[in-house]
Amino acid sequence: LTICELHRILGHVSQTAIKSAVMKGLVEGVELDSASEPKFCDACEKGKATRQPFPKESKQRATAYDELIHTDLWGPA
Repeated sequence: LTICELHRILGHVSQTAIKSAVMKGLVEGVELDSASEPKFCDACEKGKATRQPFPKESKQRATAYDELIHTDLWGPA
């Protein structure tokens, strides 16, 4: 297995921790590909991303009819 494959299988545990655990013999039945290097993980980046809070007041004001439309995309919950 590569470090990236094991990273995904174990639920996105730190790639450094995975490599360390395998090297110390703490993980049985897993052979790590020695040529594989830790790589960037898109899922981890998206999971750590933050978003701005929704503004309490809109800074945009409509100046004409149908210029600004509000809609409920979620529907009844």
